[in-house]
Parts: sequence; structure tokens; C-alpha cells
Amino acid sequence: MANITIPNLPSQTATTDLDLLVITDSGETTTSKITKADFLSGIGGGKLVDANLTGAGNFYVDGYTPVYTDAASTFQNFNLSTNTSSNIAGSYNMVLGTSSLAYIYGGRDNTIIGGQYNQIYNTGDNSAIVGSYNSFTRAGYTGILGGRDNKINNSNAQYGAILGGRNNQISSGTYEGILGGRDNNNFGDYGVMMGGYANSNGSYFGSTWMGESNINSGSYNYFIGGGFTNINNGNYNFLVNCGTPSGSQKLTFASGKNRNIAISSRVSTIQSDDNTILNSDNVLIPTGVSNVAVINNDSYTADTSNVVVVPQLVMTNYSSLNYADDSAAATGGVPLGGIYHTSGTLKVRLT
Repeated sequence: MANITIPNLPSQTATTDLDLLVITDSGETTTSKITKADFLSGIGGGKLVDANLTGAGNFYVDGYTPVYTDAASTFQNFNLSTNTSSNIAGSYNMVLGTSSLAYIYGGRDNTIIGGQYNQIYNTGDNSAIVGSYNSFTRAGYTGILGGRDNKINNSNAQYGAILGGRNNQISSGTYEGILGGRDNNNFGDYGVMMGGYANSNGSYFGSTWMGESNINSGSYNYFIGGGFTNINNGNYNFLVNCGTPSGSQKLTFASGKNRNIAISSRVSTIQSDDNTILNSDNVLIPTGVSNVAVINNDSYTADTSNVVVVPQLVMTNYSSLNYADDSAAATGGVPLGGIYHTSGTLKVRLT
């Protein structure tokens, strides 16, 4: 084949490590040969070829040879700088810079970056785990960023995210989020948990912020604040810093109840509809009682419906509500049923 120019040489569509390449020294005086394997090892020690698979277009570099469990359908994956080993199946997946044991068991468009012992299962598409330890997701369109031992462990728990913390989980539901904390479980829909310890949120549009051992279940619940061992399983509820760090009593909204509000109540039991409790302690409203408001009270028990308990009522604008009679009060803008006084005598406008 003497005197044949390069364009006229036979073409090859596949190569082996033992195929030869022609090289010339820097002085352009000596022409030598080198195998493809030796040539590639000399430019960085990495693998710039397909690994042990029959798929197409896969790429791995500078790490242990990845294992492909379903080689026939594994293609166009990217594996870069894994320290020990990785397992990739599916397509368009990427493992980047992990120090040990990263697994993508199928799906497509998934990514693992950094961390150790992380896994994305074959029900996952467009999901990512970044900088975490021993975490996994089984759902699509999900993400785990940082932390350790976090998991999204239901294939139907899509569009969720866990940011940091430890041993948190999204066990079902969609559009869920957990930010920090430990041992929290979010399994409703459209819910968010921020910090705290051992909290449980299974409500629709429910929220739990910090606190410990709080339970938010049912539907359309809202738990906001901290506290300890609060149970909120009615509808349209709002709690802030309720409960107590000791004792067996718990702030409870009974199942099926709604439109309840409690703020800064340490030990309260609420088992009826349409209640409002503000800054109270040891308040009991028995089952079946509705439309009751308890404001800034301590150790009060109500057993009558439609009652407002206010231990100290102050009319701060008393100077402008001093009228001789109902006619004058009406002229002054007091509505029917409104309160005014005549030189200190409390009255209600009736006419």
C-alpha cells in the first residue's frame, strides 16, 4: 500500500483496543505506531469509549467501568469521574463526580451529582440527586439536594423535592416539599414541611413549620408553627406554636371539623366547629359545641354553644362612645346591637 494518500485508505466503522494508529515524533523524523488503547491511556487514563454494553452512544471517563443492567436498551448515558462504581440503565442519564456507588436503574434524563450511595429507580424521569448521602427517589420530576438518608419512595410522588435534613421522606402525594429537619414524613398533596422533627403531614395543601411529633391529616388542613405533639385532622385549621413539651394533653381538632384557629395555646382540646382560641392555656371545648371564641383565657371550660369568653373586656375608645340614649348613639354611628355608654353606664343600642 505504498504511496497511497490518507483519503484513499480503506475506511473502518469500528475499532478495537489493539488497532494501530500512526504517529510522528515532534521532530517529524520518525514515524511509529501505537495501539488505540495505549494512545487513549496516554491522554489522561480515562475511558473515552462505550463500556460493557450493547447500547449506543454511551460515554464514561476517568473512573471504574460502569455496569449496565439492561444493555440492549441502554444508550446515550454519561458517566464522569466515579470513584468506585456506578450502575446506569435507561437513556440520557448522567452520573457526575460521585465517590462511591451511584445507581440509575432506568428511566431517562436523570442526574446524580456528587455524594455517595445514591439511587434513582426506573420509575424516575427528569429527576436529580445532588450532593446527598444514601438517598433515593422512585418518582419522576423530583429532586433531593444535600442531606442524608432522604427518600422519595413512591412512584406516584411526582414533582416533589427534599432539601437537606436527614431521614425525611415523601411517601406519597404530588407537589410535596420538605426543607430540612429530621424524620419528617410528607404524604399529602401540595404540602410543605420546613424543619422540625418527626412531624407528619398527610393533608391537602397542608403545611408544618418546625415543631416535634405534630400530625396534620385529613383534607385541606393548615398547620403552621411549632409546638409539640399537636394533632390537626379537621378542615381549614390554623395553629401557631401550640401544644406543650410535657404532659399527655394535646391540642386536637377532631376529624371532620373545620374553620378552627388557635394561636399560642399550649394545652387545648378543640372538638367542634368554627372555634377560635387566642393565646390561651388549658381550654376545653367539649364535642358538639360550635361557634365558640376564647380570647386570652387561662384554665377555662365552655359547655355552651355560640359563646364568646372574654375575661377582661376593655372599651379603648370609650370617650367617643358616650351618648345619652339610643337616638344619640345612632346619630353617632353606633349600629343596632352596638355597645356604648352613658357616663360609664354600659348600654346596647336597641332602637
